[in-house]
Amino acid sequence: MSAVPPVINADVVGFRYMEYALTKMWTMQMSFSRLAPRLPAMSAVITQCYAVQASMAHFVNQIQYYFNFEVLECSWDDLVKDLAAAQDLDQVIDAHRMFLKTLTERALLGSEPKSQKMLAQLRSIFDVIMKFRSVQESMYTMAADQLQYMDDLTKGPPGTWGLTFADSDRLDLREQKFVQQQVPKAEAEVYNIAQTFDNMVGKFLTMLTSDSDQSLRFLSFRIDFNERYKTINAEYKEACSPFPTSRQAKRQLGPSGVARPMFSAD
Repeated sequence: MSAVPPVINADVVGFRYMEYALTKMWTMQMSFSRLAPRLPAMSAVITQCYAVQASMAHFVNQIQYYFNFEVLECSWDDLVKDLAAAQDLDQVIDAHRMFLKTLTERALLGSEPKSQKMLAQLRSIFDVIMKFRSVQESMYTMAADQLQYMDDLTKGPPGTWGLTFADSDRLDLREQKFVQQQVPKAEAEVYNIAQTFDNMVGKFLTMLTSDSDQSLRFLSFRIDFNERYKTINAEYKEACSPFPTSRQAKRQLGPSGVARPMFSAD
């Protein structure tokens, strides 16, 4: 008997790759930040890239934490306790079956339509993250080409200084095209990705909030810890109305993340 189904291992590796991709995006942003002052026209889209990357990183970190600790670690702990209490082989088999059942249900790998929809939505969000990585790389390549063109044109032949009128005109035309065409295109691409990501995360949070599993509902509270998605997604806000807010949910969680009882014993 395998301890963890291969499909769960594949998902965990996928989460790690998302984390790696977002780290590479951040590294690229920090590397380019030294050159950004030379392209003031790109300051707005660069700032938006910072915000989008931070939102995506927070989402991936929360999902990864949930799978690693609330799914794998807690399920494994229950399995160890059940195996220690087992009296015969049948109880060992039952404990392992329960372990696999809990894993598949909490990891959104069950056969129920709701689990399949949530997993499909999660993977679609990861596709958006990879698309953002591609858009950001293209944007920084475009900016690097513009800076290289400026440097090559302003250097001139050895022993010369300044620009000729022809070179100045070419530089002005190139900069005009860059500011009026390339930068607005990059801004539109980043804005569309940001909107798509917010909408898809809002839909995913709606699914989590509507689930009967308490751990999945508390996952939605951690992702939307500042209740930002409630302000931009009416469906999610409506789905949250029967449940406590993120601040109330935090007060119900103990230091280890285990839910406290809502009322005292007395």
